[in-house]
Amino acid sequence: MKTFSPNQLFQAGDTWPVGSFCLTDCRQLLPLIMECCGVRCGPELAGVGTAEEVLGVWVPLYQKWEQENQSGLIIETALKNRPGMSAFLKTYSGKPLPLVKGQLLGPVSLMAALKKKQFPFIDRDKILQFIGQSVLVQSDLLSKISQNRIICLDEPWAFTDVMAHRVWQELWDVVKFDPQIGLALHSCGPVKSTWFELPWHVVHVDFQELATGLAADARVWESTLEAFFKRGSWLAIGVLSSSPIAPAPDIAELMAEVKSVLKGASLNQILISTSCGVGDMNITSTKSRLQQLCKTAEAFVALASGAGNGRK
Repeated sequence: MKTFSPNQLFQAGDTWPVGSFCLTDCRQLLPLIMECCGVRCGPELAGVGTAEEVLGVWVPLYQKWEQENQSGLIIETALKNRPGMSAFLKTYSGKPLPLVKGQLLGPVSLMAALKKKQFPFIDRDKILQFIGQSVLVQSDLLSKISQNRIICLDEPWAFTDVMAHRVWQELWDVVKFDPQIGLALHSCGPVKSTWFELPWHVVHVDFQELATGLAADARVWESTLEAFFKRGSWLAIGVLSSSPIAPAPDIAELMAEVKSVLKGASLNQILISTSCGVGDMNITSTKSRLQQLCKTAEAFVALASGAGNGRK
């Protein structure tokens, strides 16, 4: 069986979608994802409201799964009926794409959500089993569109857990993932160098949070990233604001900052993204933001090429 190989699927400067969009009309959104995102995805429709939020999706699903014999069918039904994923599968099944990305809540944030809901007992082993099963189920759904799937664990609350990396290590140890499935990590809050020690295929972080970490402890971060890239992993940097009211950045200034912060890093293993989801609510502003992302990616490719780290 083929092993998931990012270096055969990504190019430096490819655009990486976080996956969450406030625009809810998939007839308008999916063509934009096809046009502007190097890595195509089944979108999470944040604009739908509570039904698509963490407490509206994942806590009830986990409770149902736990109470009803931990069936994968429960997860499959819930995931394929989410509006964004449903539209993605209906539109592109049987129309092979080179690579598709799925996204689901990670174990650290699920535990935090259960605590917030005052769940009476949190069984860590069961949560790891649930997340691992969800990865496999979502990957199987996406196999109708591509033989290459990467599933991103969304961990918005990871920075609040000092032992987050241990939970993820247990997930890797407990779940024997199919080698055709890539596994990624997303967190848009403060980041920790220990997160990069695990065998993620892609880690997506807010660029300014990464810059803050590097400034605070450059020696540790530089050696950590060196090892990370040496393993063949890719870093997706959120350089474009997710806020619909944020002004467009000066791309030349932004690229100068990227070059300064990531000096010595392998620019051949950098993907370009927004800092978090895309918060624009209408088609015009969403299209404008994604086109801005493409222009930023083009500027990065020029930067990488100029630094002797051109596209592969």
